[in-house]
Parts: sequence; C-alpha cells; structure tokens
Amino acid sequence: MVRAEAIAREFFGQAATRIEALPGLGSVNDIFVAQFPKKRIVVRLPKPEDRAGAEASYTKELWCLEEATRLGIPSPLVLQFGIHDGWPYQILSYIEGVNGAQSTLAPHLLWHTLGGYARRFHTCSLAGFGESADIFSFVPPPPSNIPPSVAVFCPTPAQRGWQRFVRYNLDSLTANDALLGLGVYASHQRDFIVARFTALQSQPVALGLCHGDLSPRNTVLTPEGTLVLLDWGCAEAHVVPHYDLLNVPDEFLGTFLDGYGWPIETRAALLAQVQDLALLKAFDLVRWAIDRCPRRIEELAMKARARAQSVA
Repeated sequence: MVRAEAIAREFFGQAATRIEALPGLGSVNDIFVAQFPKKRIVVRLPKPEDRAGAEASYTKELWCLEEATRLGIPSPLVLQFGIHDGWPYQILSYIEGVNGAQSTLAPHLLWHTLGGYARRFHTCSLAGFGESADIFSFVPPPPSNIPPSVAVFCPTPAQRGWQRFVRYNLDSLTANDALLGLGVYASHQRDFIVARFTALQSQPVALGLCHGDLSPRNTVLTPEGTLVLLDWGCAEAHVVPHYDLLNVPDEFLGTFLDGYGWPIETRAALLAQVQDLALLKAFDLVRWAIDRCPRRIEELAMKARARAQSVA
C-alpha cells in the first residue's frame, strides 16, 4: 500500500486523503483506490511473482482499452502507466458503481450485454496470434476486391500462428507424450484426440481480439445502469467467438450468443468446436507448465484429465 500511496501522490501532486486495497479482484495485480478531495483513481500494481511481465501486460491493456472505447464499449480510462522505483504500475479512472458480481442486475441480462460487447471487440483483426503485447496492432481488413470466400483461405501471419499452435499440440501426441505419464489421457484415447485437433486445424477460423476473462467480477454496473467492462490482462488474439465462450457458464451460453447475434441454426456446430478448443487449451496449458511453471503441473493436469474424460 505504501508504494500505491507514493504513486498516487506523484500523479496528483498531493497526498491522498484515503487509500484502500480492493481484495479479491485481481489474481495477478493488487488493486487500490486512492481518494482525493474531488476525485478517486485506481492504482494497479503487479503481485511480486508477476512483476516481470507486468509492463508488457499494461501496454497490451492500454491498447485493448483504447480499442474497446473506440468501438463504443464502456471502459475505464488509462490515466498513466509507467515504472516507479523499478515497479510497473497503472493508474485508471475510477468507475462509480457496483461490481457486476455483487450487483442486482439479473445474470442473464449481464451475460446478454457481454455477448453484445464481445461481438464488437471480436471485429478487431490483429497482427499475430497469442497473448504477447507485440501482436496487438490493428490489421486492416482484406481489400474489398477480394471475395470473402477467398480471403478466408489466404492465411495471414495471425492464422499461420494459429496453425502452428494446433500443429505443436498434434505433434506432441506421441507414444512418449509426457501427458500420458501424468494420466491426462490414456493411449486408447489418442486417435480420438488427434481427430478432434485435426478437425480444428482443418476448419477456416476467424481470429480477433478476445478478452480472455469475461466474468461478472470484471464489470461494474454504474448508477445509470451502464455495464463497464474491466481488466484486459488476459486478452489474446485468438479464434472468435470460440475462445471467449470458454469462460461463459453453460447456463448462460444461449443468452450470451443471443446478445452476440449468433444464428440459432449454427450454434450446435459452434459449441462442438468450442469443446474441441477447450480440450486443446487444457492440453497446451499442461505442456506450458511442464516447460515453464512446474509448480502448476499437478493442478493443470487434473483439469486437463477431467476435460479429456468428458469428451473422449
């Protein structure tokens, strides 16, 4: 809290009259509200274990918030971000209201609204595939003289990144796969899983900006009834609308897709692809943990095992 207080004081040129932490709202950031005589601001600081990647993440979030605002999605303003005594920080405008998870707004209305927002930000065509900050630059759509049916099959750098991602996970399904040893899946399930991943790779996909963590807790309902979307820290360039559907509870999928405007007659096919993507993501996260974060191997292997048992 001392660091947040110092950052707020430097930003305003005077000490805050009050500063308080908001617990439970950030898994990778500590969040503080600083009160001044006529204004409140939000100060976000990375948790110690996430400090190394925070500057890149805040850069990405700035781009995403600017794009969301451009598309008419109610969003906070980034007032400043930088480095204070070697510690990345971000200052945001304070949004008056109630966190969506604690509001009286009916859940189906909240998810319907988020579906409408997702349809807007999914239209952002990006330079790459994945979550790195350097892929977040807008790519103009194909020239109007290229028929849409042709443009889909002219791979962009982003689409080639998606193909490499799927191919990596396909090529890892070998007799010596570490996931077999972890009990994530059984050898007799391999052919089925290969078929599902191959189907994903062979289907034309659209890639766009995904929030990556759509949830009531990442919204604020203002006194005027506006739902403000927060926290783009998990944003990725990914398959749309599939990737953001992974975070929508089953009971609200229909409501979300109503808000999105997705045709009812093709929803079954879409949701089947989403299940395949969920399996792919679960497997890939275990491989990431093996390479980069061993302390999470057991946790992620358990989740991937449950996912494999539910579909294979």
